[in-house]
Amino acid sequence: MSGTVNPILKALFTPSGAEEFLARFWPQRAFVAHGDPARLPAPLRAKELGSVEALARCYRGSLRFTHGRKSERMVQIDRIEPAILYGMDLTLQFEDIVPYVPGTRELLQALEIELGLNEGALCLSAFASPKTDGLGCHYDAQDLISIQLHGTKRFHYAPMREIPNPYGTQYVPGGRPFDELFPQAPNGFPDNKNVAFDTAEMQPGTVLFLPRGTWHYTEAGTPSLSLSIMINPPSAADILLDQLNWLLLQDSDWRLPLYGARADGSMQEAARSRAAQLLSRLPGQLTSLSPDDLIQAMHPMSDRLRRITPASRFQKAPNALLEVSDNSSSRGTREIRIRLDPFTPNSLHTARLEISPEALAIFQWIGDRGGIFTGGELQVAFPKFPFEELKKLLIGLVQAQYIRILWYASLAPGERPDASKARTTHVGH
Repeated sequence: MSGTVNPILKALFTPSGAEEFLARFWPQRAFVAHGDPARLPAPLRAKELGSVEALARCYRGSLRFTHGRKSERMVQIDRIEPAILYGMDLTLQFEDIVPYVPGTRELLQALEIELGLNEGALCLSAFASPKTDGLGCHYDAQDLISIQLHGTKRFHYAPMREIPNPYGTQYVPGGRPFDELFPQAPNGFPDNKNVAFDTAEMQPGTVLFLPRGTWHYTEAGTPSLSLSIMINPPSAADILLDQLNWLLLQDSDWRLPLYGARADGSMQEAARSRAAQLLSRLPGQLTSLSPDDLIQAMHPMSDRLRRITPASRFQKAPNALLEVSDNSSSRGTREIRIRLDPFTPNSLHTARLEISPEALAIFQWIGDRGGIFTGGELQVAFPKFPFEELKKLLIGLVQAQYIRILWYASLAPGERPDASKARTTHVGH
């Protein structure tokens, strides 16, 4: 499958099913694919997943267990052999099998790319159930891909109607609500009474996708081992709040606490007045955020470096020192080294290069910058260098931790009352 488009999805859902899955089902509708287990990606056919016993022998991570016929809740437990619990006819969850099954980490990373998700959005666990046992009814606030490896089970599922796109964690009908559930359920908490369930007959090689917020429970027909890929990227609200935090930290008024908020009388009134002033400015400050800021927040550093433009912003790290050799080589080059934390014992060199005098001037220009600079400003200062060459240098300096690429939106100067004061102070120096 090397070189094909979406090879992991094609292996999971079959080549024809992968296209249908992405076009008509992902991420809102359940989807079932049956097929030969030999088609599954190689890490999912590793010897460590050859049986429940094989996984139990190599697994040293956290476990959860339940007796699905008697309880809908799972119990966390550590420091006990999985085989002991499984021998008691309990259903087990091996919470994170990635450290114990070769190739699964790379598999998840590739699948994240195929689904357009951020790094770390996927995790992989395994479920083992004895005959007739399984999981009690619940819904997850994450999307799920279930992959049947050995044995059979019936997977019953139905949409949870009360809360579209639920946020938070797993919920059991009538269970203890977590705090984030209250703002999502103003008309009452989810209940699975009078719900019509569909059933997927899970055979070795069957793959089932369930959107977040799907009621489901399972019943093993024979001793069963399956995998669950949990899909949990940050919500749009999570991304916005994160980016908003970076934005407002650029405004000294937002950095100041609301002193007096718990006091009485004039102190509380002063705090309330400050809060009102801050909130009155917030709509204008929000205009500094663009859709691209939210999208780019999902991208890893490697993508941000690849997409450096003249508008990209950088700032030198205060703990990084550029060391330049006193002597030139026979070719006229000078050796430079970048050292982090130079005044501490055993400080670290992150780069060692031989560069021309012309390139040395670029390094020194960057080193003299105390504040933020852009790729475009660097280009203006060194017009003889093509921007692509400057981009390679900037990438190397970011990787050496000499400078940081600023990943957050810039608050417009007009929305930062202290900006003009800061500029005046800088000029005065």
